[in-house]
Amino acid sequence: MSAPRALVLIATSFPILGDGSEAAGSFVSDLAEELAKHPPVRVVAPGTRSTASAGPTTSTYSGCCAPASLGFFFLGCGYYAWTYTTMGRFTNMSALLLSASVIVFLIGLISEQITALTYRRDV
Repeated sequence: MSAPRALVLIATSFPILGDGSEAAGSFVSDLAEELAKHPPVRVVAPGTRSTASAGPTTSTYSGCCAPASLGFFFLGCGYYAWTYTTMGRFTNMSALLLSASVIVFLIGLISEQITALTYRRDV
């Protein structure tokens, strides 16, 4: 008999300590706790320690983790270099990957600002 499938949430911030030190990830914690009532939930987030509780299981990773926007940027540059050397042109996919890197970066900035404003009202 196989183990039950688990839902995996990948987050960029998650309140591991529960002291409110990572206010930006508190909504992820609330979502994980609600989802854990049905299937098992595993949260993967940056940090220094892992926890297992009655709710979601938290796995942390540390080290150099580049933001998604950098991944799109380097993928776009790499694809452009490859298509330029093999076909001698700049393709639509290179433009899409490079513009996606800018869009993802800007959405990240806006979401952090909104979160900061939301939690600043509570003080």
